[in-house]
Amino acid sequence: MRSRALFCAVLWLSAALTTPVFAGELLVVSAGSGSVLAYDEIDGSFVRVLVAPITQGFAFPGGLAIHPSDGQLYVASTGSGEIWVYDTPTGQASPP
Repeated sequence: MRSRALFCAVLWLSAALTTPVFAGELLVVSAGSGSVLAYDEIDGSFVRVLVAPITQGFAFPGGLAIHPSDGQLYVASTGSGEIWVYDTPTGQASPP
């Protein structure tokens, strides 16, 4: 039941944070792999790895937000208590 609630929360969050940068994509934070994944919002098929796992400093991604005007992606590192910023076109991280 917990995984269903988490999926619904991610689905709601992605719908609330739609920007042209991610049009048609559902973003999912994967705590298991330490990455952010993009799926097609219509058929659920895998699209791409938006944020590849980082092994230094970043731990247990717990949430994400998208800046509405520039599309920058903010990912919470719950293991370190930090917010990491990602350039969405390149996927490059800007560590805190």
